Amino acid sequence: MNAKLRLMTSVLTLAFAASAFAGNDLEEMREKIEQAHVVKAVDTFHGFDRIVFDFDGHDAWVVCPKGESRPGKPWTWTMQWAEAFVSRTNVPQMLNDGFHHVTIDTFSHRMDEEGLKVSAAFQKFLVDELGFAPKAYLIGMSWGGFFSVRYTVNYPGNVAKIYLDAPLLSFVDFQLIKDIGPWSGKMPAEGWGASPEMPLNMAEKLAATKISVLLLYGGVDAVVPPARNCEPFAERFKAGGGDITVVKRGLYAHHPHGVEVDETTIKDFFLGDGQFSCARPIPRPALAARLANGPEIIGIVHWGLNTYTDREWGFGDEDPAMLNPAKFDADQIVGACKAGGIGGLVVVAKHHDGFCLWPTKTTEHNITKTPFWRGTGNRGQGRDYVKEMEQACRRAGLKFGVYCSPWDRNNAHYGTEKYVTDVFQQQLRELLSGYYGEIFEMWFDGANGGDGYYGGAREKRKIPDGYYRYDTETFAMVRKLQPKVCIFNEMDEADFRFGGNERGLVDPDSRSTIGHYDGVWDHYKLVANIGAADGTTFHPIEADFPLRKGWFYHESERGTTRSAAYLTKLYLSSVGNASTMNIGIAPNKDGLLDADDVKALSGFKTLKDALFAHEVKQGEPFNVVVMREDISKGEQVDEWEFIADGKAILRGKSIGLKRIRLLETPCAAKSCEVKVLKDGGALQGVSFKLYRADPELVRLVLSATTESGETDTAKWMTGAGIQAAH
Repeated sequence: MNAKLRLMTSVLTLAFAASAFAGNDLEEMREKIEQAHVVKAVDTFHGFDRIVFDFDGHDAWVVCPKGESRPGKPWTWTMQWAEAFVSRTNVPQMLNDGFHHVTIDTFSHRMDEEGLKVSAAFQKFLVDELGFAPKAYLIGMSWGGFFSVRYTVNYPGNVAKIYLDAPLLSFVDFQLIKDIGPWSGKMPAEGWGASPEMPLNMAEKLAATKISVLLLYGGVDAVVPPARNCEPFAERFKAGGGDITVVKRGLYAHHPHGVEVDETTIKDFFLGDGQFSCARPIPRPALAARLANGPEIIGIVHWGLNTYTDREWGFGDEDPAMLNPAKFDADQIVGACKAGGIGGLVVVAKHHDGFCLWPTKTTEHNITKTPFWRGTGNRGQGRDYVKEMEQACRRAGLKFGVYCSPWDRNNAHYGTEKYVTDVFQQQLRELLSGYYGEIFEMWFDGANGGDGYYGGAREKRKIPDGYYRYDTETFAMVRKLQPKVCIFNEMDEADFRFGGNERGLVDPDSRSTIGHYDGVWDHYKLVANIGAADGTTFHPIEADFPLRKGWFYHESERGTTRSAAYLTKLYLSSVGNASTMNIGIAPNKDGLLDADDVKALSGFKTLKDALFAHEVKQGEPFNVVVMREDISKGEQVDEWEFIADGKAILRGKSIGLKRIRLLETPCAAKSCEVKVLKDGGALQGVSFKLYRADPELVRLVLSATTESGETDTAKWMTGAGIQAAH
């Protein structure tokens, strides 16, 4: 609930602006309005011509479509908060499609009897004098939902369809009960819950009008609690025989209203026949290409001053002179990763300590101040760690990505606007502008301040929400510089999401779709690992975990390297549950990958490949099942069974990009199929493949733990195990 909408103040002399779109009905509208009302201004509204005028003491406006209007002059009407979330309500799309758009400010009336009369008179003017269609398409956000339901029940012949978004339908438990205008002091003796004036108690009457309703609401809305508003309203509306489509977005609070700007959910509802089916989100183009072509296994490389201080998070005052590896070899690191089946590396170019591992111009705290810099380099004056890793990736055929920590415990400007614009965003430009080639993935996390060196201040700093401008500027800048990049972050605008843990574990029924991230971590972590069938973004998990105990190399953690068998189990947990696997790689102080890590990675690829080395046909024994869903229309499968000779041997909810299941006991069914029990209404198809792996290997992988050693996998390291599987 924002402050009351304020339209333009009146002016005595008007200089009318030229129409933005030749051929529309702006001048005709203006002339007709001027015959009865005072026109205050002609301007633009999101790029469309708008006429602002006084309607009997109320600010009102009409927005004209581009070019000619649709036959019959259909129109949308935002009942309240008409300047809010415009791009998310499909209003611009409707205007592009020939609709007009209107509003009138009746907030002071809160749609009481006087508000109803003013609104009805406004519509009569639009229909009789401007030639608008007899029935309006109502948009009711928050208070606007209160207005929409009351108006429709009182004037059902005036309304075509209603889109309600987090609507206020009852004053019971209303967070802003002190701001109910003329309703104050009018609560009946039995309370608001029983008042026939409340829209909630009009649900049955509205259903009887046979006017279709689209209802969107957030599952954690504290302003308009769902249990007191949307949920009982939907139940009562359905019970009354009404046509309603309900879209619950689990992680949404009261804001934002609407849908993603590239979705047409609301427009489709308004233009459809009433039997509306809500489309499910699909991947952005860059993500779709990544999911189609891989890699499905990547790594993230942590190396820098923390490697020498034995810390995970540097304070920001570390001496760059420590960075002096005796044998640094990017090809050895990258080669070991390739041998482990890793298809791309995200290189940490700057961690929270603020030390930049490339010759940045944004800070003196960078690689040029290290002994490592001296020698033959890529820019003619020294060794650039980021460039050497990038070149090694290109030589090995691996994709290359970067992580640049937003938190900077060294920089004196951290916490100010100057840091964001002149330091952080400029560092991103240096990394993404072409010198380091094509970037396949850019990592962003929520590192958001705390204690640090900060140029010598040695203090604790807090930052406000939105400080890094991820959703408003930063992500857009990244995509402009690197059109094919995929972004890792919790924000809706990213491509991959954090799965809620750094152990590589993904729920067996995890979905790639998830609801809106409202910035509240406690809300996010409840669903981060499972997702939601009614999610609003296609945002699959990237399951990250360190190969060792920590993300950076620590001599004390020698012997904690994950075993090959456990890595294979994590592959099944991540990639096998429609996610991407991300292994943390930690070169040592010499600038090499430790022998234990090299061995584990190589063994992992051997075991993984052995599971899928022998594809079989139906009728032959199998113990590995790989299912895939065509996600061109989003994830549609909601419940499935894998049927072997008429019997369900596997069950689950989601399939998505890939779902892998191992059978402890091989099955030799003559006939197999994936039976979809529930779907979203636009199922595009499901396929599967069967494989036969050595049962001993299957048992080994399924029973593997983080402490598993390599003793039982020795034969697989030599390749004998692959032969045994055949």
